[in-house]
Formats: sequence, structure tokens, C-alpha cells
Amino acid sequence: MKYMLKKSYNRNRKMKYLLFSNKKKVEKIVYKEFLKKNKIHDIIKFPRNEFKFLEKKKNFFTHFNIHKTVHKKGKKYLIIKIYKKGFFDNREYVHPVLDCKKFILVKCMFSKNHIKYKNLKKKDFRFSLKTIKNVNDLKKKILLRYKFTMGKIKKKDKLNLGVAITRLKILKIVTPNLLNRYV
Repeated sequence: MKYMLKKSYNRNRKMKYLLFSNKKKVEKIVYKEFLKKNKIHDIIKFPRNEFKFLEKKKNFFTHFNIHKTVHKKGKKYLIIKIYKKGFFDNREYVHPVLDCKKFILVKCMFSKNHIKYKNLKKKDFRFSLKTIKNVNDLKKKILLRYKFTMGKIKKKDKLNLGVAITRLKILKIVTPNLLNRYV
């Protein structure tokens, strides 16, 4: 019988700042100020190799996270491309460096946590990235995406955490003059 880690398992880290790549240097921005100034609930960090597929999406996008998500229906988020990956090894959390050239503003239409892979339906993949069209694709992407941030957890245990689904409405692509407003 497969098990899932308890629902109280917390993979999220309390962030105090964000790191953005800006003209060959890294700028540090206070996390809560960034959220407040952009009138968003949170950010969604997205791998560079998958961000290009997002830009081609027209209306909706289904996003999958491992285990659970903090996304709330009706709230707005900025999807931001990861410039350089961070990691977590149960002792130290190293922030990823984010790309400040282009963001995608989205609104959460639906989210659900703690879903076992076997309970996913074909309709759950309707608005997903073209590289994630079934459960096997999703498992591979989840393992790849969380390889560094959850590196000490075995692959089997990561998959046993299940997934969270968030359906997002794409509002617009934002090309911010970001760092001038914060530093």
C-alpha cells in the first residue's frame, strides 16, 4: 500500500527577500514589499526551460506542485522565470535567482491539494504545458523540478507526497521596469 507523508508536511520556506538577475549582477528585493507593490498574493517561480511554453498559452494554464500549494481562488500571482536554481538540503536554503525581464500575471480560478497521482483525470491535463499531458509526464517533471529543493528526500517519497493542482487564468504578460522601483 502506498502512503503519503502527512498533510502537515511543509516544503515552503519563509522568504524574506527575492534575488533578481539584473545586467550581470544580482539585486536583493524585500519579498513582502514586492508583493504589496505589485498587488499580488504571491509569486510562482517557474523553470527557464518551461517558461517559454507558458508564453504561448492564451487563456488558461494548469500548474502542478508537489504535495500542496498556497494558491487561493480569486488571488493574483506573478509567474517569474528562474534564472539560476536554488536548493534546500534540510539545513540551508539558497534562494533561486529570478529573471526580471518578463513576468506573467495570472489569477487563480481553482486549486486543490493532496491529490494522489492515481486520482488524476485526463481533464486535469487539458490546460497543462505541452510537456505534461499525462501522469507519467507529470511524475518525471515533478521529480526534475524538485530535485534540488527537496534533494534529501527519496524519489519514491517525493512521488508519495502527491500533487496539488492550480488552474490559472492568464491576464497579461508584464515587462516591468522592476528594479528601479525597489532599489
